[in-house]
Amino acid sequence: METILVVDDDPIFCDILKELLADEEAQLDVVCTLNAAFKALDHAPYDLVLLDVHMPEGNSLDRLHVFKNASSFPEIIVLTGQGDPIGAEHALKHGALYYLEKPSSGDSIRSVVRRVLEYRRNKKQYASDGFAAEHPIIGTSFKVQECFSNVVKAGQSNANVLICGETGTGKELFAQAIHRQSSRRDGPFIVMDCTNIPSNLAESLLFGHRKGSFTDARESHTGLFKQADKGTIFLDEIGDLSLTVQRSLLRVLQERRFRPIGSQVEESSDFRLIAATNVNLKQKVQEDVFREDLYYRLSGLTIELPPLRERDDDIILLMRHYVDKICRELGVPKKDISRSFLKDVEAYHWPGNVRELVNTMYASISAANDEASLYPHHLPTEIRIASARNNLHDNMADNACVCPLMQEETTLAIGENGSFPSFKEYRDNALRKAERHYLKHVIVKANGDARTVCSYADFSRARLYQLLKQHDMKL
Repeated sequence: METILVVDDDPIFCDILKELLADEEAQLDVVCTLNAAFKALDHAPYDLVLLDVHMPEGNSLDRLHVFKNASSFPEIIVLTGQGDPIGAEHALKHGALYYLEKPSSGDSIRSVVRRVLEYRRNKKQYASDGFAAEHPIIGTSFKVQECFSNVVKAGQSNANVLICGETGTGKELFAQAIHRQSSRRDGPFIVMDCTNIPSNLAESLLFGHRKGSFTDARESHTGLFKQADKGTIFLDEIGDLSLTVQRSLLRVLQERRFRPIGSQVEESSDFRLIAATNVNLKQKVQEDVFREDLYYRLSGLTIELPPLRERDDDIILLMRHYVDKICRELGVPKKDISRSFLKDVEAYHWPGNVRELVNTMYASISAANDEASLYPHHLPTEIRIASARNNLHDNMADNACVCPLMQEETTLAIGENGSFPSFKEYRDNALRKAERHYLKHVIVKANGDARTVCSYADFSRARLYQLLKQHDMKL
């Protein structure tokens, strides 16, 4: 039996929900505060949360991540009497499946709940089929669990898959996991890195060539698509392929046939394609450097891998795993991890993601030599610098991060013309100062990295540069 948690401070609406969902085979519990909801989630594995936005403790969307990272990773439907587009975008972006306005019709709410519970049942089935026990991907956070679920779904189909994510997020590991989950698991898994490969060489690698077909073709070569017959081919950083190769690739995906360079005969191959990219392919399509038809052909199923900075709950898990693994690999005694080392690792923003974390653990263990524990001085210099900046930022926040309005109290009577300011004048001036104040501190916190600033501030890069221009600031 599924379990549903209703989080709403309106007793009348809660009674309506109980009536609407009475015929569903689900246990329904009701709480009227966020604190009560968090306690309930700690004690029971809920499948679905029906969440009101405006709660006694404040806006529940600000705590959406707490709901999503509960032990059961529940699905969320947001219900609000005061809907707005920004709130809807925030809710859906941070894990809610639906954002519904009150009053919605009873049939509408019942229908959505049924769809979500069906989705939940399917997801549980995928999870029970699960990853093979030996999969090397570490993570328990909601975002990674969603990726695991998508991997299992991808393994049960033969559709092309596009894996998107920053450098170092583990795109090849996820591609391997999909291959192992698929019916092609006993076939080959062929990898090609598309970065900076000339068109003629790319076509030779992908499709093969015959002896003597060009100057250096001293022997015939079987292309990667042929090598991937009955298996999977993984094209990493596919956004770097030239338009010429993209055109050839599109035909291969459509026909599953190709002609090696210098051959008069077409060959066929029964392959499954998984592609990966660390760039925005939609933007490349708009810039006319990536074919739109190829993009849609590739993205039969898209998996978005989260950067490590959005996987706070996984950082310590990953660190401990790799410290133990590296110690075994290097043949050194297992290292203890000091609290200060742990703090600096948690606070760092990891622009290189899991790959940078692994390399950092190698460097730290090597620097520790025979010491029994890892301390901050074992970390690479750039991480210690970032830690020092963060500590200075925290001190600045304690001593100087005060609302600019509080600093204006003694000069309130002085307007632009020496007179008492109008409300609009005072408000506009305060807003400018508050924006500049916030930008200054968020840039320090993010170590000047634009992507991290946008992540902290939850706005687009275009908005960041607009504000920087307005306030004559630079990263």
